Parts: sequence; C-alpha cells; structure tokens
Amino acid sequence: MAASNYGSSFWANLAQDTPIQLLDHAQYEASSVLSTTTTGTVLAVLGDFSRYLLIDRIGTQIEFVQNVVDTNGVPTGTRGWVGYKRVGAAVDNVDSFRFC
Repeated sequence: MAASNYGSSFWANLAQDTPIQLLDHAQYEASSVLSTTTTGTVLAVLGDFSRYLLIDRIGTQIEFVQNVVDTNGVPTGTRGWVGYKRVGAAVDNVDSFRFC
C-alpha cells in the first residue's frame, strides 16, 4: 500500500500541502482493491498498524533439483536450484483494528 497523494473520489483534499488523513490517521490506498462490492466486502480498515507484526523466520532453504519439469510435468532436460524461506504476519491485539 502506498500513501495517497491526492486521495480518492471518497472525499476532497482541501489542503494540498498536508497529508491526507481520516480521523487523525494517515490515509493509504491499496491499488489492488476491486472497484465492485458485494455483501460482506471490507471497504476500509482502520487500526494501529504498529500492532501488526511481520515475522521473518531466520534461514533460507536451498535445494538442488535433479530434473526440472515444465507445467505439464514433462522433464525439460535441465537441472536447477529452488530456494524458499518462511515469512508470516500476525496482529498482537485484534482489538487494534476495525473493518467496515
């Protein structure tokens, strides 16, 4: 998510040189949000994002692949490496966020 420079069509920014705010909190927009809504769609999240934790598990696993296969499971005649690491996220206090 990136800070919104001009805000959306939700409301007007009357003070261009101050950050867009909602209830004294910075406003952020996610570019991946769908423009259509259905029943149960979350339209906004208001919360204390200092309570949102990103957990980065130490260590990366790297594994050698003897026979690389394509999307159909057919061997390509090549070898390769695959690497992965574990990353997670959690909220340490669920009462810090509200959805609407």
